[in-house]
Amino acid sequence: MYYANLYNLKPGDRIVCQHSTIQFIKHHLIYLGPDYFGNELIIENHKGTNVQLIYAKAFFDSNPTILEITPFTGSDNERILAIKKALYLIGKSYDLINYNCESFANDIQHNHTQSYQVKKVLAWGAFAVVVGLIIKAA
Repeated sequence: MYYANLYNLKPGDRIVCQHSTIQFIKHHLIYLGPDYFGNELIIENHKGTNVQLIYAKAFFDSNPTILEITPFTGSDNERILAIKKALYLIGKSYDLINYNCESFANDIQHNHTQSYQVKKVLAWGAFAVVVGLIIKAA
């Protein structure tokens, strides 16, 4: 379990990496642990492929900079239930606003599907509209 040791990962932990060159967009994934053959697995919700399993090696080879690891905070039993839930969600559709990668990770770790990145973008958009209306009215 190379990546588990390297990053001190346990099943249910969240991995956050840079998603694009735009600094505030981050990609959130959940570490699952090894399969029966010893291959470490990660699960993600990704645009175009939906919730899917990926090999940790492939992920870390293409994403060498990890911004954050957020440990799963529940009990061992809750951790098992979270992993089962993640596996059950394989194939669930990606939706930028309602169920993106951050929503998925929050669903697994905290049982809510809120995306703080989407909230920030919507807040900035609302702010821009208000400023535009004020400028137009002036």
